[in-house]
Amino acid sequence: ELSNEFNRSREVRAQVAVSYETRLQIQNVLTLLIDAETGTRGYVLTGARPYLEPYNQAVAQLSLRTAELKGRFSGRAAEAAELSRFNALAREKLMISALSISERSRADVAAALNATPSGRGKAVMDEARAIIDNLLELEVAHLERATQAADDRTRRTESLVGALFLGLVIAVLTAVLLALRYVIT
Repeated sequence: ELSNEFNRSREVRAQVAVSYETRLQIQNVLTLLIDAETGTRGYVLTGARPYLEPYNQAVAQLSLRTAELKGRFSGRAAEAAELSRFNALAREKLMISALSISERSRADVAAALNATPSGRGKAVMDEARAIIDNLLELEVAHLERATQAADDRTRRTESLVGALFLGLVIAVLTAVLLALRYVIT
């Protein structure tokens, strides 16, 4: 049982590391979406193509990063549903950005600035941030459940070890008393 406890302790430490990495990846997908928005805004305002670099990198990375998260959320329905909602919003935001970029490429600054329906871009980003916050909370709760289960197993193991130790002490005392009784008689 003690060997199993040590193995479980290692497993919990590994789960903590995985959870930390998962939370970094969750934050990373939001950062990529923000980068896309920033690059689009810079290009629309200046017309300078170097401003599209963050947008292009985000477009290239976003689906890969969300696919990695999807794998991490295998068997976790709430997280998978939230990630699916985030993906839909990310696609919408990238579509809005692509439209703005297209309009600006045609040198139509006014059309590029008005490519997003009034407030929709902000609403999409606000909702995406809320989903990311929820995913982070779900990940923390998932880790807390795992560590609580490990703590419960540890308490049971400690109780078992205590009972075994008490049994050993009683056995030794019984042996000593029997030996003394034998020596005295």
